[in-house]
Amino acid sequence: MRLLQRGEKMNLFSMIPDDFFKILTSKHKTLYLEVLFMLDDLMRGLIFVSREQVVETLQNYFLETGILPMNIEEEESVEVKTHRALAQSVLRELERKGWIRIIYENPNDEQISFPRYANRMVSVLKELEKSDHNAYARYVFTTYSNLKIGIEGGGNEWMALDAAWKATQDLQRVLQDTYFELNEIYNEILNDLSTNDILSRHFDVYQNKIIDQVLYPLKTNDSIPRFKQSILSLLDMYSEEALMERMINQQVKKDNRKEHDEGEVAARKIQEHLNELTDFYSDISGMLNLIDHKTQEYTTKSIGKIQYRLRSDFQLKGTIDTLIKYTKSADADSSAFLEWHDFGLVSQESLYTPRTVKPDIREKERLAVNRQKMTTVSDKAVVEKLRKMIHQKFSGQNVDKFVLEQLGGKDQISSKEILLQDYDSFVLTIMGAIRGHGHHSQCYHVVFGKEQVRNGRFELPLFYFIGGQKDV
Repeated sequence: MRLLQRGEKMNLFSMIPDDFFKILTSKHKTLYLEVLFMLDDLMRGLIFVSREQVVETLQNYFLETGILPMNIEEEESVEVKTHRALAQSVLRELERKGWIRIIYENPNDEQISFPRYANRMVSVLKELEKSDHNAYARYVFTTYSNLKIGIEGGGNEWMALDAAWKATQDLQRVLQDTYFELNEIYNEILNDLSTNDILSRHFDVYQNKIIDQVLYPLKTNDSIPRFKQSILSLLDMYSEEALMERMINQQVKKDNRKEHDEGEVAARKIQEHLNELTDFYSDISGMLNLIDHKTQEYTTKSIGKIQYRLRSDFQLKGTIDTLIKYTKSADADSSAFLEWHDFGLVSQESLYTPRTVKPDIREKERLAVNRQKMTTVSDKAVVEKLRKMIHQKFSGQNVDKFVLEQLGGKDQISSKEILLQDYDSFVLTIMGAIRGHGHHSQCYHVVFGKEQVRNGRFELPLFYFIGGQKDV
């Protein structure tokens, strides 16, 4: 592992202004980020962009989005009254904090450009702002192919080794992010989440971001066990003395070094790459086992939580239904549900009631104990009957029938449009979504959105029932 030297740390802090990160913590941080992202889009394919063009673009954007003129600069003496003045004020604040630089191509022409550190920071912020992950880049195969091309091509082995090292670094970050997100949703399951929230996190985070984009590729077309031994064998070949000498010469020429110890620096860097690659692929099985164990913990906990919630809803619903049916029946005894109590008003005499004399219990006549033989009642038949009733009500056939009735001949219907009259229809809708998303139904399939919607008294994820099977 390479540690930063003291001089490098000082150079980093001297490069970035002291107030650089203040805009990310100010009360107008959302506005600043929107302007930075728009500047980055305007400079796509350019080195700089005209300040006047930026001001006009921001002015139109503020008008279209309804952003009102306001004072945002810390030391602003003149009140901002127009959208153009607001655009100028934002640019001045970004320049003051070091995010942009004003370049003068000629005395009357101001151009805006990003400093190097700000350009990289904007790129990082835009990447973090994306709601979903980038497509998986087959990091394991890229590492293997770069190492193999370096050996067989006989061209520049150092460039091949460096490219393989960078791909492995990206893979390591992907695995770290995957475990972090698994741990996050596992901790959320431990909290008091609703069934809708659990299902939403399962499909949006676990299924889409973790399984589809990372774990599935790592176990199929970019399988680590498939390439692991080949990569380690190629790394042994790169460690041979003759090849090491060639890579040292290649790196020295590439970096155009003039120092007397350039060979030692190059050799140390090459050896660090080889050691890190070898250590990573030797120990990668342990990282994958850790992720698989966390995945199993999450699925077990989430399924158990959903089953518990559904059982609780059924039990509560059954108790309420029984109570309502009993009170509506003709032979219902209202006294079984009521407790009668005497009451009176507080007066001056009520605080001084005379003490009552309790009768002597020894003089009270003893009542004979009515000893009756208790009969054992088995609940197995009742439980079995209840199980069959629930299985029949929410069977796959009934779920498909309910969804088709809701479609009613239409091509699709959203979770917001479904008629949810009671808990039964809500449970049938959720089970239909699970069947349709898992391709268990031959009549329809399900596509999930990215938001929560309210349908009557129920809140659930946005999804669409679409008639017919999903094209594979």
